[in-house]
Amino acid sequence: MLFVVLVLALLTLMVAAYFSQASDHVLTAKSVAGQQVALSNAQRGLGEAVRQIRSGVISLPVTGLPFCPTPQVDLDPYACPPTTRMPDTAPLPIINNGAGSELNQGGGLAYRFVVFRRPDVGAPANRYRIRVTGYYGYNENSANLITSELEAEIDVGGGTQFRCDENSGYGCF
Repeated sequence: MLFVVLVLALLTLMVAAYFSQASDHVLTAKSVAGQQVALSNAQRGLGEAVRQIRSGVISLPVTGLPFCPTPQVDLDPYACPPTTRMPDTAPLPIINNGAGSELNQGGGLAYRFVVFRRPDVGAPANRYRIRVTGYYGYNENSANLITSELEAEIDVGGGTQFRCDENSGYGCF
């Protein structure tokens, strides 16, 4: 009888360990899926920033915007003074798809971006950085908010200039 109780106790421990491990795998899979959505939103935001620059919605001077102050640009370029970044609205808007859909179906926060100049020594005046934050969550105060950041450098002007429109093809996005 004692042997049967020991075997049952051992089986109970094995089943509990299995379900505990399975629960950890589900939690990890959901976190990875959320990170993938945040990254996808960040990539979409980067494409939108480049599209707005190419189409002239965001007009960046070839002579350059004033630099964002050094400590600020390293910590949070979204908080740079409006005269040193584009868009120059305050606060910078976050594209929000609303709570009508599930997060994995495009609902919630999507992305925000800022275009700014770093005070790098020797950098040309027409060199800008784009920082994009992609989100997975319904609002910035969500306990489970997941973010992903991308940063790209671009040089404006100096080449053949054209305006993107619906007939421009793949070269404009």
